[in-house]
Amino acid sequence: MTWRLVYIAVAGCVLAGIIHVAIILLVPKYSTRDAWGFLSSRTDPYRFVRLDKSETDPAIAEVDPFFNYGVCRFNLDESSLKMAGPQTNTFWSASVFDEQGTVIYSLNNRTAINNTLDLLIVNPLQTLALREAQPEWVE
Repeated sequence: MTWRLVYIAVAGCVLAGIIHVAIILLVPKYSTRDAWGFLSSRTDPYRFVRLDKSETDPAIAEVDPFFNYGVCRFNLDESSLKMAGPQTNTFWSASVFDEQGTVIYSLNNRTAINNTLDLLIVNPLQTLALREAQPEWVE
């Protein structure tokens, strides 16, 4: 009876080891199949692209079918990004994500001034350059 339990425990450990090795070997294949990988292969930087619902990847497939989605990839190391849109009474939302999919900033028509999208995205160095470039206030 004791040998049978030892045999089952050893067989279980060997099987668990095989499964863990298989998962580790499959990580590189599946780690690039995220939303960022899908969008970066299909969009050009600094160009707004509307996502077609029929072409979305499973990584971003769980989106609301009643909304229209668009993306704009950018790199703040190259330059800043200014996004502007017309005043509208319909709902809109804009979010800034990093490469890991974390929301850095989010805004919608209710939090924007006059329901207008006017967004400037800069990194800390560009912020300092903007502060230095501001003209002196004349009273």
